[in-house]
Amino acid sequence: MIFPRSFFDSNGDRIGDLNGVTQQLDYIQDLGITSIIMTPLYPSSYYHNYFTHDYYGIDSEFGTVDDYFNMVKEIHRRGMKFYMDTELQYVIKEHPWFGESFQNPNSEFSNYVMYKDSLNTEPETMVFDLKGLKSYDGYYTDITIVNLYKEEVAEYIKDYYAFWVDPNGDGSFEDGVDGFRIDAFHNDQLKKGILTNLAQGFWKPIIDNSKRINPDVTFVAEQATWDDGDAHSWMKKSGVEVAYSFGLHFNVNNPTILREYFKWSKQDLPEGKNMFAFLDQHDTDRVLSKIGNNTAKNKQLATLTYLMKFIPYIYYGQEIGMTGKREELIRHESLLELSDGLDISVREPFEWTADINEAGNALWFENVQPYWEKKSIKSKDGISVEEQINNPNSLLNFYRKILKFRSSNSAFTTGEFEIIQHENDSTFTYCRWNNLSGYILAFNLTDQATSMIINTEELPFEPSENSWKTVFSDDESQFSSLNENIEIQMVKNGFIILESK
Repeated sequence: MIFPRSFFDSNGDRIGDLNGVTQQLDYIQDLGITSIIMTPLYPSSYYHNYFTHDYYGIDSEFGTVDDYFNMVKEIHRRGMKFYMDTELQYVIKEHPWFGESFQNPNSEFSNYVMYKDSLNTEPETMVFDLKGLKSYDGYYTDITIVNLYKEEVAEYIKDYYAFWVDPNGDGSFEDGVDGFRIDAFHNDQLKKGILTNLAQGFWKPIIDNSKRINPDVTFVAEQATWDDGDAHSWMKKSGVEVAYSFGLHFNVNNPTILREYFKWSKQDLPEGKNMFAFLDQHDTDRVLSKIGNNTAKNKQLATLTYLMKFIPYIYYGQEIGMTGKREELIRHESLLELSDGLDISVREPFEWTADINEAGNALWFENVQPYWEKKSIKSKDGISVEEQINNPNSLLNFYRKILKFRSSNSAFTTGEFEIIQHENDSTFTYCRWNNLSGYILAFNLTDQATSMIINTEELPFEPSENSWKTVFSDDESQFSSLNENIEIQMVKNGFIILESK
């Protein structure tokens, strides 16, 4: 996922833009990325471009509509796909639906948003029961919930998605999106009990209509499926194909919970549905900050996460080791004046060059305090494309290798997946296989060396006799085999991948 404001500045105004993404498609494709999701591109008074006053617009700071279509066409020319991030469940005071209906029950938009009273004086609160949001630069506006039950609203949003699938209406999708990310997808909006059965009653007609235009368009829901007993049913009811694997994200270093999580996902994930496997994303602390800036651990977790059966999801900057924790800024914020500035720390400018002041680096919040003072990006700290691109042992080149390894081995793209049971509870071990090859992947999720024994006769595939070899590892962990047993010895935070053909 790309946060465009922070990605690449093509015109020298210190703001990442659409032409900047287009200029860096070589870099993105060389990393091994095949699809791009970007946070919202429509205009907003907030730096993250959520909460818009014009759903159909393109933020002028990002470029023009022509720049947008040029970017999409260039993505498609390379055989890649583009997904648009959308958030249509909220509306701000500057939007006519809210602005013209507030305190005006006679407005034509009176029922477009949710009010608690008949005089339209008490708008329904949003997430965390907030009435609005303060931006990092002091801007504030009221925000409320869109009335998704209103027929006019549903038709507007149906037309909105249809437009971006085929903007010209000519049946050619070279300028259309390949899919949509639905931000804050809920079957019961914010669990308030006022907008329920949204999966089937609201989203399914919209998704079905989009697929009538382009059957290949894909819908992704930002919705936690872990510990959500209704997760499998809302995916079936809505037509959403992909959800975010928050259960994996929050428990990736806990082998006990991981085993339970994958038992759940195998049993309950509907046929034909999938999930994003991710370590970083725009609403959570950067993975390297969570694991104590341990690059070796980052490599281990990336291998564990991106070689399983879910869809690999990379957040910009993760591949070069960018850091950031929201907690670092909390003491600067009053809980009574909650600010979106708390998230700047995990959405900082991508570091293209060793000197962050060089052209291309999108330093859009430069000198705005306390955010600039507390920023993680620094010059010449080893965390940049320039400093890593020619280092074969760099994190960047590791990500390139692991993604290339995955894409070039069909057992990891279309093959089967199964947890391997054994007596060592401190490790997480699974296998991938198809009719061409089989793999054992073992991960030591502790800070101490450990060993384990796997009986190959208990594997769900039949390995070739005496054919095991190491194809990927931390360079220190190793294995030995005797008859049907494989003994694996791993260093702390180690990993090893064994192949049988």
